[in-house]
Amino acid sequence: NIDDKGEDGRGYLIGVTQPRRVAAISVASRVGDEMGDADLVGYQVRYDRNRCTEKTKIKFMTDGILLRELQSDFLCRKYTAIILDEAHE
Repeated sequence: NIDDKGEDGRGYLIGVTQPRRVAAISVASRVGDEMGDADLVGYQVRYDRNRCTEKTKIKFMTDGILLRELQSDFLCRKYTAIILDEAHE
C-alpha cells in the first residue's frame, strides 16, 4: 500500500524522471487522475515551483532536477525507488 510506512518509519516516495518538462507535468496529472487522489502525485521541473506536498508519494521530475538533488544527497535517501523513464535520450 502506498500509504504504508517503511521500516524506518518514513513514508514511501517514488521518484520518476521524464526527459522533458511537459512530459513530467502531463504524466503527473494523468497518474494523479487515475489514482483518484491528485495530492498523492506531484512534480518538479525547472523554472517552476515544486508542486509536491507532504502527502506526495510519487514525484515526477525532469532529469536535471534529479541531477541537482544528487549533488546534495548522492544516495537519494528520501526516495524508496527511482524510475528513469526514457533515459536513452
